[in-house]
Amino acid sequence: ITSVSAYNVDEFVASIDFTRSVGGFYSRVAQNLFGVPGVASPEDKRSTKFSQEVRFSAPLGGRVDWLLGVFYTDEETKWLQGLSAANPQTGDLVGSFYDSLTHTTYEEYAAFTDLTFQITDPFDVQLGGRQSETRQRYDSSVDSNFTGSRTNTTVSDRRIAEDAFTYLLTPRLKLSSDAMVYMRLASGYRV
Repeated sequence: ITSVSAYNVDEFVASIDFTRSVGGFYSRVAQNLFGVPGVASPEDKRSTKFSQEVRFSAPLGGRVDWLLGVFYTDEETKWLQGLSAANPQTGDLVGSFYDSLTHTTYEEYAAFTDLTFQITDPFDVQLGGRQSETRQRYDSSVDSNFTGSRTNTTVSDRRIAEDAFTYLLTPRLKLSSDAMVYMRLASGYRV
């Protein structure tokens, strides 16, 4: 029995000077709405991911090896982006005219198995399959004020659920203790 667990946290926090971007458009908006020409684009992004895989392998008689496993992953990302008017002399933020919050989640459940048949001592064939199910969710909201009146746009509860079956077939011939020839036929799946 083999168990592999992983937990990851990825954080990104930055503020980028957008004063001269888009031909100075954002600078003109900041000047009209807040009386300062500077524009900062703050970003704050945090992603967490947990995954777990458990595999069981055992011989089935003298000529067959069996592998059985399950896999799970759970990911979540929150990403805040904005455009804020900034005083170029002090760096102080004096008002916001664009804020975007995106929240995504992703889950995957999978079960897999493969059998390796030892046809002769130097020749074996591996046959395997994997069934997976994924669930994704996307929520986003934008609050903007480019003209002096706030607008709020919300896109929420966009959900996607998919499942897929993949397979592999791998014949392998050991030519010596240092050399081997094999061929793999496999299907793939990308979310």
